Amino acid sequence: MGIIIPKEIRDSLGITLDTELYLEPGADNKTIVLSSEKPDTVIDPQFFELVKKVDKQYSVALKELATE
Repeated sequence: MGIIIPKEIRDSLGITLDTELYLEPGADNKTIVLSSEKPDTVIDPQFFELVKKVDKQYSVALKELATE
């Protein structure tokens, strides 16, 4: 697969042949965002709350599994 970026856009953004570009889905999941900056990995805060609950509930079992 390839993406063709018109010369005018490449020139205005300073994109060259060796520029590293990143793709990610747009907010509407119907568009693609192309960026020269590496996107931040976003982790939902609810994930960390779930990890805390699992650790609290199963900490003994998890520690036992880790030492086996």
